[in-house]
Amino acid sequence: MSIDRFRIPAAVTFGALFAFGLAAPALAQATETGVDDQVVITGRVDVPAGQMVGSIVILNGNVVVAGIADGDVFALNGSVIISGTVTGSVTVVNGTLELTDGARVEGDLVTQSEPLIAAGAEVLGQHRSVNFDFVFGRAAIVGAILFWVGLAVSTFVIGAVFLAVAPRAAAAVATTGRTAVGISIGWGFAMAFGLPIAATVAVVTLVGIPLGIVLFFALAAIDLFAATTAAYVLGRIIVKPPTSPFLALLAGWGIFMGVSLVPFLGALAWFAAVVYGLGAITVAVWRARSATPVTTLTPATMPPPPPPS
Repeated sequence: MSIDRFRIPAAVTFGALFAFGLAAPALAQATETGVDDQVVITGRVDVPAGQMVGSIVILNGNVVVAGIADGDVFALNGSVIISGTVTGSVTVVNGTLELTDGARVEGDLVTQSEPLIAAGAEVLGQHRSVNFDFVFGRAAIVGAILFWVGLAVSTFVIGAVFLAVAPRAAAAVATTGRTAVGISIGWGFAMAFGLPIAATVAVVTLVGIPLGIVLFFALAAIDLFAATTAAYVLGRIIVKPPTSPFLALLAGWGIFMGVSLVPFLGALAWFAAVVYGLGAITVAVWRARSATPVTTLTPATMPPPPPPS
């Protein structure tokens, strides 16, 4: 599991949290001063000279304040140019800050890079330089660890419940996974790509987004169960019967979760496990449904012997 791939989502998430944290007190202030807050996801915020707004929160875009911002200014992924007045603090993440002549900031400046402050600008608070990359990087690492721990616990619990509730089905899937490798791989690829396509078609042709959310959550649960099943098949190859199936699950699960920690290889292992698990489950279900029950004939139900010639 690569840590780097969690970096951008962590930065965006924390930026949004900071943004709403700043916006919340500003909303209360807006009702007192009679001015509106400016909350923008992506775009631009301009405050012309002679106009007043409340707090400014923008998650992707530039800010120009020539008038008055009666509150805080928070900008993520953009530049901020102030020639007017900000009664609160100014925070700029992944962008630049410039204070021109006549600018007045009554709070603090919190920036990632050194701000450009003209000689005629006035800052009543302090300037704090924060390495947001370091902050978000540590948050990403903690988040990745928690995600891996949650994934490890959930897969083991799912496998243990499967073995406890349906031991015969688990044994059938393990046997199929060991003896029908090629057909399991083929059916696994078909199911791995066919199920999302079927869910997408159902969303488009039926009730739309609500059904799509349910279907894709169901697909995530199915994929997690398939990966857990593949780990059990691997464990059963290593720990053969009559040894406890739970020990087999533990062996396969341990190997699988260990490999998942390796960047790139971990993602490849997850994909392979989902494909193989889906295939093994599909083939095992097909064999169970197509098996012909064997009827035992008792003496009472046996046909009479042929007459003597």
